Amino acid sequence: MSEAIPPDGREPDAPPEAERRQLAAFHQAMLQSTPRTYFSWSLIAANAAVWLLMVVRGAGAMDPTGEELIAWGANYGPMTLAGQWWRLLSSAFLHIGVVHLLVNMWALWSIGPFVERLLGNARYLALYLLAALGGSLASVAWNPQIISAGASGALFGVFGAFMANLIRHRREIPPSVRASMWKNVLVLGAINIGYGLIRPGIDNAAHLGGLGTGFLAGLVLARPLAPSPAFREWGRAALAAVTGAGLLALAATALPKAVPDVRGEVRIAIGEIQKADRDFADCTARFARSELSGSGYAAIMDRDILPGYRSALRRLDQPEGLSKLPPEARTSVGVLAEYARARVSALTTLVGLLRSAVPGSPEEEQARKDARQALKPKADK
Repeated sequence: MSEAIPPDGREPDAPPEAERRQLAAFHQAMLQSTPRTYFSWSLIAANAAVWLLMVVRGAGAMDPTGEELIAWGANYGPMTLAGQWWRLLSSAFLHIGVVHLLVNMWALWSIGPFVERLLGNARYLALYLLAALGGSLASVAWNPQIISAGASGALFGVFGAFMANLIRHRREIPPSVRASMWKNVLVLGAINIGYGLIRPGIDNAAHLGGLGTGFLAGLVLARPLAPSPAFREWGRAALAAVTGAGLLALAATALPKAVPDVRGEVRIAIGEIQKADRDFADCTARFARSELSGSGYAAIMDRDILPGYRSALRRLDQPEGLSKLPPEARTSVGVLAEYARARVSALTTLVGLLRSAVPGSPEEEQARKDARQALKPKADK
């Protein structure tokens, strides 16, 4: 009768020498199976190169704007779902500042080469790209109104593939290596999730989407630690990549074909308010200099100025779309909407008072006096 082996794969009371031989054999098998980790370093270099190119072309090194990220291919629902599906992949090579880049690349450097040796070069590349797509798809499905960027989805896919490999080929990895890598995965995952919670714009939905995609892909791509012909490795990786991409494309069909561009609407509303403010200041100055009668002043406001504030208010008053914005953005939009609403209320009342005012009447003169007072420079406090 054979003796049962404990779940950790080690014989009872295995001497240190036996464990050393087991580790040496494992590392030798890893090197023979995958002598070079080309793609781990290439992907780190690609992410760093994209960030550097963005900075050279004028984007913020520490905190690029939303417009800059969108211009460089960030994942943004109104554009992605409208047909710009390439953003699902391009966004995985963008980062929201150098700190975001360094956090992700440090994590990828810590675990990427190990998983690449477990899977092989071709399978690792297929896994990374599929996880990047899966993370981006989860992000746009969860909240299409946020701008999502970063390699976190792909990185969590690497974590997921490591877990899948433990299920498929657990006995090939020595217990001490398993314990060390589990510690790395948990620490790196906690750091990324924690950073996502404290840093606005980091998308934890992409983390979960990448993790799930990487785990499923890892179950398919996991292999024994034994060298195999290159054509077989690349063929298996290509088949997995095409199949996985097809399944993700099928999942994408369940998403809405288009969503409102709330960010774009807010940007237009800001422009409308700024123009209305300029026109109001110019019109008020003319009225204060007695270049316009009260009724003329009221007519210009009613015809040229109030429509701008009303249009901006309509754009800003979209509860369903605005509810998807990050909290700080919702607060800013709320303040802007209140400003536009107050302008509409005040100017509508003023137009009603002045529309039928007799030139030189007390009502007109009081309004002119108020206009002059409003135009006076405020003393510094």
